[in-house]
Amino acid sequence: QKYVDLGAMSDPLIFNVEAARAPFNNLDDSILPPGFQDWLEFSGPGASPGKTRANISKPQHDLIGRMLSMYFLAAAELAIAQDLGLDDLPKGSLDVGPASKPSFRHYYLPPPQSDDSEKSKNMTLMYGNKVPGDQRWYMNEVHCRTSFDPTIYGELDDIVVSGTDAEDIDILRPRGPMLYNKNWVLDMGSVGKQLSNSLEQYDFGYQDRRKGYFGIRPSGNLTMFIPYELNDSVTKYEQLEGKKPNEMFKSVVVCQVNERANCQIDKDMSFALGGKHSQPQLLEANGVSYLGKKHCVSLDIPDSVTWATKQMEGTDKGSWLRPSEKEASGLSLQIFVSNELLFW
Repeated sequence: QKYVDLGAMSDPLIFNVEAARAPFNNLDDSILPPGFQDWLEFSGPGASPGKTRANISKPQHDLIGRMLSMYFLAAAELAIAQDLGLDDLPKGSLDVGPASKPSFRHYYLPPPQSDDSEKSKNMTLMYGNKVPGDQRWYMNEVHCRTSFDPTIYGELDDIVVSGTDAEDIDILRPRGPMLYNKNWVLDMGSVGKQLSNSLEQYDFGYQDRRKGYFGIRPSGNLTMFIPYELNDSVTKYEQLEGKKPNEMFKSVVVCQVNERANCQIDKDMSFALGGKHSQPQLLEANGVSYLGKKHCVSLDIPDSVTWATKQMEGTDKGSWLRPSEKEASGLSLQIFVSNELLFW
């Protein structure tokens, strides 16, 4: 509500399906509106998993879908009316764009209103930066890579350079100690595998698979290349000459899967950027924990770190690379397990 009052959010949507049905709770099922009947029923086959109160039912999904449809239909009608000159709104009043400064291509925001913003002042991923010489803030560009399925864009394996194994083995098959004693292994936790196996018999359209790279001390280094993704301000990698990586990368964040309760990412693992040790710091912010456990660390980028480069040719060209570029600049990241008492 604070962001709405400050004008940073002009038309947000918040759905509370239980509150929507509350006025009808005491009515007999026979006279309930069709959309509120069978309110807690799921549409999946009888034995399919996920039918818990933590997930919303089919009628609840339907209600949210109808409300979204009406919202977007109203917005489309308003935009078409303005385009055809059939409304009384001043021209351009519906335009939403970057700040008016020609050299500043960001959206203006008020200062962070979150209760935990003070202890996360340096976490620009979560809260952005102050506009130079201004009290307002703006968000940085954020680029994400994940090993979870389904992924439309940003596969983690696109940036993995070395140190992995078993990527060509069916993800639901077991991996033995021999693999873990040699490299990091693309795998899933036991609970995730059990859930995926139970879903195999049902055609839900896609698989929600929380894959990850698992390793122990003998697995050695997992090496990745984090590219600097070109944008409107930096259109060619040669523009990075004379700039240090910690000037261009505000932060690097690494997150672990949520099944390894005995692994403390900030204590049991070590990180190096550009060959230099990087001190991990647990992210202290809303939205970066699961069941009370913090799963993400922000890595310090030492001032002495230099740029890494990687040749991109043929099918190996990353989606971040423009056609005219054959070599990408970025950061080299090494991850390894420092706690020798951890085992799989």
